[in-house]
Amino acid sequence: MREPYQQVRELYQQVRELYQQVRELYQQVGEPYQQVRELYQQVRELYQQVRELYQQVRELYQ
Repeated sequence: MREPYQQVRELYQQVRELYQQVRELYQQVGEPYQQVRELYQQVRELYQQVRELYQQVRELYQ
């Protein structure tokens, strides 16, 4: 029964890595690059949603 938990955890880790990469890119290029900022915000929202999902699934399987 731990299969869904494992999948969500892997997804969470992948999105977290993506979020950190985009955040670093955003910090390097700075404010003028509107597209990077929009990408950063989208990835951040995705990261937060997956993190919430991960926490919910973790509670289910504990």
